[in-house]
Amino acid sequence: MFKAFFWFVFGTLGTLLFAAVMLFIFGQSSRVSCLLEEPGLASCTVSNTLLGVLPLPGWTLDGVVMAKVEQDDCNDGCSYRTDLITRSGQSRPISEVWTDQEAQDNALADKINAFIQAGDAPTLAVDSALTTWVVWLVAGLAAMSIIIQGVSLLAQIVRSLFGARSPGGAWR
Repeated sequence: MFKAFFWFVFGTLGTLLFAAVMLFIFGQSSRVSCLLEEPGLASCTVSNTLLGVLPLPGWTLDGVVMAKVEQDDCNDGCSYRTDLITRSGQSRPISEVWTDQEAQDNALADKINAFIQAGDAPTLAVDSALTTWVVWLVAGLAAMSIIIQGVSLLAQIVRSLFGARSPGGAWR
């Protein structure tokens, strides 16, 4: 029975660790804030929050001249993300996560490009919402895994308390 309890604790901790990693990767929302340095040139800061509450380290990129939507190699369906491009040609993705939301990435790139090219507003702030369905999916799968492990542990406890089955299938 102690062996079963050990595996339950080990499995539960593994499940919680996996869920925490998935939430850290996919549970982030970002804010892009750009400050116009001169017409056609901006300094953009990307700040992230975990689950909309916990602030994470951000970064600043100076000399941004445009934003563009980057597409992966489309081997298993196409994925997209928005990159900021500097006048020296340096490219930095706003988010490390690739998504299938091409329209959303195009809208973000269009807002940033319009801000940089127009030069009529001193600042721009664009928030990307937290993908709540991913949070619920990860939490639900983790809860389901822990419940299944708990039922398995309970079955082993009941079996050890009330005896094992005989070869004929009846309780001894």
